[in-house]
Amino acid sequence: MSGLGAVLGGGRRAEVFALGEAVFKAFSPGTRRAAVEREAAAQRLAAALGAPVPRVRFVGCIAGRLGIAMDRVPGPALGERLMAGRDAPQAGLARMLRLHLALHALPGAGLPGLHPRLAARIGAAPLVAARRGALLAGLAALPPGDRLCHGDFHPFNILGPPGAEQVIDWADAASGAPLADACRTSVLIAPVDAALARAYLDHYVRAAGADPAEAASWLPIVAAARLGEAIPGEEAALRPLAEGARPGG
Repeated sequence: MSGLGAVLGGGRRAEVFALGEAVFKAFSPGTRRAAVEREAAAQRLAAALGAPVPRVRFVGCIAGRLGIAMDRVPGPALGERLMAGRDAPQAGLARMLRLHLALHALPGAGLPGLHPRLAARIGAAPLVAARRGALLAGLAALPPGDRLCHGDFHPFNILGPPGAEQVIDWADAASGAPLADACRTSVLIAPVDAALARAYLDHYVRAAGADPAEAASWLPIVAAARLGEAIPGEEAALRPLAEGARPGG
């Protein structure tokens, strides 16, 4: 391949370029190849488990950039459609819920466990020792689960038309408890729209027939783990959640 085409999108860790009928997710300089290989392996495994994901073509370098080549999915992302007013918020919420529940119906076999990852991130969170210890004890008491958890499920990682969506960005995929993954989505949305974050979690709990008390137990744990990632601009929204508040409450 001689080079990369137009930039189609990107985030903190990577840019996505056109590559003929495919796309190339080019990671930031300095990204370790092992991390890229792990993400590609998780995406391949998710596909083998039955998840709606773009097919990975190869991992390699193009124009000096290390990345993952994969099948191209028609856009725009659900998040872009919502921001542009092309989809009503309730319709977008319904699409997300349907897709998230479908992912959680799949086994997480072969993926790393979610509990150890959460514990490590809570350990890095800027919290007082007593609060960190309480959160770690709470995590240990919760069921680990064995379902497919995406770990970064939000509207900008959902591409494709209604009924034929595909989910991208599988770097944080794990085997774990669906409620933890639903709380993760709520936590990801909270810094942008606290009311929507709360609505999503409430709708998920009802749609899944889950225990609201268990969801309430997971939320501060997942928020503290996200806080441990030190994402710029998120601490003000995440710290109250890690201390036990509800998004939008």
